[in-house]
Amino acid sequence: MSRGTEPSCKILGIIGLTFCIPMIFVLFLFQFLGIAEYVYPIVIPIFIGTGLIFIFVFGIIMYAVRTVTRRTMQFDKAFIRSHDAGIVAGSDYMDQYPPGASYEIPVYCPYCQESIELDRVEWSRSTSLVCSNCHSHVRVEVSEE
Repeated sequence: MSRGTEPSCKILGIIGLTFCIPMIFVLFLFQFLGIAEYVYPIVIPIFIGTGLIFIFVFGIIMYAVRTVTRRTMQFDKAFIRSHDAGIVAGSDYMDQYPPGASYEIPVYCPYCQESIELDRVEWSRSTSLVCSNCHSHVRVEVSEE
């Protein structure tokens, strides 16, 4: 595989091989034992059905992993932006918190129940942000531990 291949492609290839190689081995074993003509009409539909279920479940897992990864990247970006805003704006806009303070931002807006996309919100004060969907002010807790 090339150096630029994404990890999800590598995982897909590894799992695909671990699924296909045993099935191919079983088919060759049936051929070697001389029972292939009796077993293939039964086994092939089972293998195809199992393969389709495997692809479906793996697709759901990969979608979930990608969504969580994207959400983590949004949290990282929002933290950097809020930190940079505090440095640039100074004490006029953002309250000054000690080093190590963290924002506890809700994942969903308490008013419209939509997910808060941290790369699209606007900060109204240091302890509240404006939901990009319903434009309500959402309170943000600051932990100074």
